[in-house]
Amino acid sequence: MDSSATAGKLIASTAPAVLQQDSSGSGTSNAVEQKKIIRNGELRFQVSDIDSATEKIEQLTQRFNGYISSSNLTSSYDQVENDMIVKVPAANFETAVREIEKVSVFMNNRKITTQDVTAEFVDLQSRLKTKLEVKERYEDILRNKAKTVEDVLKAEQQIGSLQEEIEASEGRLRYLSSQVAYSTIHLSYYQQITVKQQPLAVRHNFLLDTGNRFKDGLEIVKQFLLVVITIWPLIIVGGVAFILVKRRMRKKIALAPSQQKV
Repeated sequence: MDSSATAGKLIASTAPAVLQQDSSGSGTSNAVEQKKIIRNGELRFQVSDIDSATEKIEQLTQRFNGYISSSNLTSSYDQVENDMIVKVPAANFETAVREIEKVSVFMNNRKITTQDVTAEFVDLQSRLKTKLEVKERYEDILRNKAKTVEDVLKAEQQIGSLQEEIEASEGRLRYLSSQVAYSTIHLSYYQQITVKQQPLAVRHNFLLDTGNRFKDGLEIVKQFLLVVITIWPLIIVGGVAFILVKRRMRKKIALAPSQQKV
């Protein structure tokens, strides 16, 4: 299937009712019913238990035929928080928001936004239709009227440029269609954690302190003995030197009177 056929189906499937009016004059009501509205919601709230709240939201999402686009759980010193993006069919948007709100114990923020993209739809479809018609004319020129290489190259260049623009318009139409069909609910919910105080240090009683001091004293004695054992040669040399000096001094004292008499 070529791109022209694909784009034609896309235009037909996304055509808003504002372009369709029947002879009975009911086109106005159909236009209102089929307006292209993008609806989004943002909720921030506190929950009593983060795990049970997440499970409940997942069940609600399935119940309303939606899906979870993303989920990110983070923890801090006193708080656990989950950021979640939920997509639900537009028809279930308001009911889903109300049910999710019941999961909270305190609502911090609730924001609902709507965006009417009907005019952009109409413009994109009109431009896409025109580009498809122009592309068909260039393809006819390429098949039946191009006589020279230059004519062929020019026609192919125009067709390539138009094809890029057609694909961009088709992509934008698909994106808007998906945003209209499924509403987005951005959830940010958290659980407060009670911080437990650290236990007080154990008070040391008298006997425990006495035992510790006795151990400290034994350690000092042990270290002293190790030092003595390490320097015992110095102690012996020092002792011998002390004894020799002391004997010499005694001899000098003993000889001093006899020298005075002479």
